[in-house]
Amino acid sequence: MVKLIIVSLVLTLGQGCSKSKSQSANDLPESDLIQGKTILEYEIRELCEGPVSIGDRSELKLKDIAGCKVINGDLNLSVETSSQNLLALKYLEKVDGNFAITGMDQLARLKGLEKLTHISGNLGISLNPLLQDLEGLNQLSHIGGGLFFTSNSGLTNIEALNGITQLGGDLTLTGNNSLQSITGLQGITVITDLRLILNPGLQQVDLPNLTTIRGSVVLEQNQALAAVTVPALTSIGSDINIKLHPQLTSLGSFSNVNQFNGSINLEANAALADTSGLNGIPTITNLTIKDNTLLNAISFSNLTQISGSALISNHQELISLSMPKLTSVNEKLKILDHFKLAQLDLSLLESVGQEFELSRNNGLTNLSGIPALTTTGSLILKENSFLSSLFPSSSLQTVEKDLIINSNLALTGLSSLSNVSGVLNTLDLFKNVEMTSIVGLEKITDVTDYLWVYKQEKQTSLAGLSGLTDITGSVNISFNGLLSLDGIEEVTSIGGNLDVVENLQMTQVNSLAKLQTVTGYLNFTENDALLEVDGLSSLTSVGAYFKFNDNSILANINGLSSLTNVGSDLEIFQCQALPQCLVDPLINQVTYQSFTFEDNDDDAVCGP
Repeated sequence: MVKLIIVSLVLTLGQGCSKSKSQSANDLPESDLIQGKTILEYEIRELCEGPVSIGDRSELKLKDIAGCKVINGDLNLSVETSSQNLLALKYLEKVDGNFAITGMDQLARLKGLEKLTHISGNLGISLNPLLQDLEGLNQLSHIGGGLFFTSNSGLTNIEALNGITQLGGDLTLTGNNSLQSITGLQGITVITDLRLILNPGLQQVDLPNLTTIRGSVVLEQNQALAAVTVPALTSIGSDINIKLHPQLTSLGSFSNVNQFNGSINLEANAALADTSGLNGIPTITNLTIKDNTLLNAISFSNLTQISGSALISNHQELISLSMPKLTSVNEKLKILDHFKLAQLDLSLLESVGQEFELSRNNGLTNLSGIPALTTTGSLILKENSFLSSLFPSSSLQTVEKDLIINSNLALTGLSSLSNVSGVLNTLDLFKNVEMTSIVGLEKITDVTDYLWVYKQEKQTSLAGLSGLTDITGSVNISFNGLLSLDGIEEVTSIGGNLDVVENLQMTQVNSLAKLQTVTGYLNFTENDALLEVDGLSSLTSVGAYFKFNDNSILANINGLSSLTNVGSDLEIFQCQALPQCLVDPLINQVTYQSFTFEDNDDDAVCGP
């Protein structure tokens, strides 16, 4: 097939082209030679049929298209190592297709293309290591497709393209190690995608008349890039992705963009100080801003909606985050890992569809900048070391899945959650060491997966959980300062497991008086102040194992009088104050698979 195409092209070029008179060789300097002949010793042809491919796998040579004025189809030049210029194309005015110059190791200049004005498809120049500039393309004014310049290691500038007024497709420059600027494209007003990637010497992007980018902006790993100048730009049709630029300090030149339909990713731009240049953008699909070392201010003053998710993460110098008109985030909003963030303005934010997380923001002392939030899928507040209070009002009404409040070392209470009602998947209160009360959770009626109250050292009761009746999930109440379990008096059943572990000040469990069934296991361990379990008098069934272990002063278990069924092991051991003679009757009272009764008080005598 390849051979037939080549033969066809040779015939087309040799016989089927329109011809015009040849000119005198005296009209050309002697240096303009092609294999020892001047270009004028070849016929000038008005039209040469394409596509034309010249390279290692083709029998065609540049001399075979010498004199062509128009090539009707693609023109691909590749790997003709003896070619240092393109003199054979001296009369070429138009390529009615794509024009590619690829892998020509000896090509140092584009001399020979001085008459080329029009390319109806793409212009691609790639892998030409000796090519330093584009002199020869000075008359080019129209490119119907895109510009693609890739891995031309010696290319320093593209100033010769200053005549281009029409570019129909992308502007893509990738891996051009010596390229310092893209000056030369001043005439371009509209492009599809702007893609500048891995051009380590590129210092400035200057497109002063560009008004519209129909597609995306992708700027990645241009290590020397310090400025992007697009003052006339008002519209971007898709995404903005700017990442890994250690010298880029500002996005101010994007300040006139007010039409945008995509996502924004700003990542690892070490010198970027703020995002104020994006203040005109009204809506965003997904927003990612992370690992920008010197970023101290994030501002989107006209942003009203994020239809996907937002992740703002890991900025050591960030002080303020302002989105004063934002009303909704349809999926997730995560603000994470900011040691100095103290000013948070989300004053109109009403809803976050899936998950709202504020974690490891050590400068935050309160959430006064979020006064209007009414609904979120999950609310996660973790490791905000100086957060002492939550929302300024009780506007939050709905948390559809999880409420997780962990390791906020200064947080004392949850009163601003008093209007949160209904069913949660998870309620997780962990290691809020200054929290004395969880009053504010009274309208929560069920927890379907996990209820954790864990390492709340100053919390003395469970007051605030009075709305719970049947808990579908598991309950873990451990390592707290609880004196009792007051607050869960209405619970009649637990659908998962019940762990009550190492609550060292808890003396009784009377608040469990209505509990009848635990579908999973029951574990009371190392509650060193627990004297009796009379509060379990209604408990009849435990679906898995039953364990009382190392409750050091537990003296009686009369409260287990209604217990008749344990699904697997019945274990009561290392309760040194518990008379073994009170334990033994359970052997006949309870159905179980196995039992362990040991290391209790074997010497105590029970009454008649």
